[in-house]
Amino acid sequence: MYYGDYRTSTVGPYKNLITRSGLGGQGGGAIKIMTRHLILDGHLSADGEDGPPPSTAGGGSGGSIWIDCEELDGYGTISAKGGAGSPQNGGGGSGGRIAIYHAFMLNFNGTLSAKGGDSGIEPGAAGTVFLETRNGSKVEYRVLKINNYGLAYPWAVNKLQGRLRHLMKGIYSDTRYIGAVTWLHEADNYTLDEFHLHGNSHVALYGNASRENVTLYAHTLRGDRSGVLHIGRLQSVVFKFVDLYFPINTLVYFNASLEVPRRLSLREVYMEINGTLADSDDYTIDRDGKLFLWSGGNSLGEELGHFRFINMSIKSLGLLHTTKLPGHGPVSLHMTRFVVNAGGLASVDDFFLDSENATIDVAGKVHFYFCYSKLEHAYLLFYGFVCSRI
Repeated sequence: MYYGDYRTSTVGPYKNLITRSGLGGQGGGAIKIMTRHLILDGHLSADGEDGPPPSTAGGGSGGSIWIDCEELDGYGTISAKGGAGSPQNGGGGSGGRIAIYHAFMLNFNGTLSAKGGDSGIEPGAAGTVFLETRNGSKVEYRVLKINNYGLAYPWAVNKLQGRLRHLMKGIYSDTRYIGAVTWLHEADNYTLDEFHLHGNSHVALYGNASRENVTLYAHTLRGDRSGVLHIGRLQSVVFKFVDLYFPINTLVYFNASLEVPRRLSLREVYMEINGTLADSDDYTIDRDGKLFLWSGGNSLGEELGHFRFINMSIKSLGLLHTTKLPGHGPVSLHMTRFVVNAGGLASVDDFFLDSENATIDVAGKVHFYFCYSKLEHAYLLFYGFVCSRI
């Protein structure tokens, strides 16, 4: 894994170790360019080297590129990609760091890539691309992009469990056996105008092995619904704006928090909440969207296991799933309006519903193992299927 600072692309004390004699690809180098006007029509790279055959060696991790200029123009490419693993099952090298500080970048039509190296065993993690717009000494805009360009998801620590889903329960005390995850570890406070997550990237905040508080604030969140963000213990993430659909998969572990826009739609992504969820007023669980609520989580200001919404709609092929953990009470939902549309499914385990209005449409489904309901000053419209197991 390449250890560097996403903001400066400096290598620091954890620089790449270069091994030869066929034991692995070399890591990419480091370059810093300071100029007033940079025109790039060619290729500027600090790519890692592929793992050499016929060994089972891994690819080298990407290096670092730091550009500080007034204006960047051109149609060239800037890359700090990880090297591919050797054909005999070597692991891919992680992507490196690209950091560009500029005043103008309007006429740059090139590409930026810090993807990991491909591999038939385990691809490399995505690196980072950081863009900062300045007006003199004043910072005007910050963007952090993480994109692994569709490489395979990492494996779980126990490969018998398949691809990685949960990351060490959000406690990162020992990451030696975690591959292909992009770790942000440079700071305890990240403030961004845009945060981009694409191409099957898995991202986690390190937080000194989950021993320190970490916050990430981004005004705008962008993604392609394939990336995964892990919010671990003592970590807080705030996204103020998303464009219609929530564009990433998200796991909020115990003693972590996520703040999202008050109106949110989940489509083709999942969200797991075992921590604190803030500003969750109006939720739509759309096609292939999944919302998992655990009894270790809660809405801001509520007791553990209690989630408060105004409206929740589960549309066709949408899923709401609740889970009671040992030693906890039931998951309790408090809201004004709860709707399961045709084709939607609520699968609940030891569940309490407190809603003024609840509607289950024709072909809407609710599966529960044990359920309490409290409907005050309102009505329940039931047209669909209810399956119970007590």
